Amino acid sequence: MGKPESKISPAEILGEFESLSVKEQEEILELAVQGVNLKLIYKRMEEDPQGQEAVNALRRLGANTVISILDFIPGVGLLASGSADALKIKWLRKILNLGLKHLKVQVEDLTPDVSKKIAYLTELLEIPFFGTAPTHFVETTIQTARDIPRLKRGLKAYKRLKEEERKKYEKFGPVIREAKNKFK
Repeated sequence: MGKPESKISPAEILGEFESLSVKEQEEILELAVQGVNLKLIYKRMEEDPQGQEAVNALRRLGANTVISILDFIPGVGLLASGSADALKIKWLRKILNLGLKHLKVQVEDLTPDVSKKIAYLTELLEIPFFGTAPTHFVETTIQTARDIPRLKRGLKAYKRLKEEERKKYEKFGPVIREAKNKFK
């Protein structure tokens, strides 16, 4: 058995709470009221470099999987796969992002680790098959192979952030809830 933790008084905890930034105080208040929740952890993942990298990789994986499935449908797949390949063109992405700025949406290259050469050559394979070859699967496979380490690092970041949130909840939650109940 480990050493018993020393009991910290509510006054000490509140003193520490007051020394935090307003943003940290808001997060702790939200945490104390709601408990450890995935929405808060996701928000922290977006701010963490490894977490952000993993979230982006997960989004790409989802989008590329959908495009690869659509690529089995003649015409529809060619349009979806061709559109994804068009996003490799930087100036086109800039124009699209300017147009989508008011929606707070940003268009990204769905296969940043796949060269333009591979992307465009796989699209050329569509010609002899009259647009019926599911060629986006090649790009999806290459990108997924490169994203797997990012996803693994992101999982570690998620576990770390979840543990940090749990510790904050254990530390500040009871005192804040007790104060909240007194002022009801």
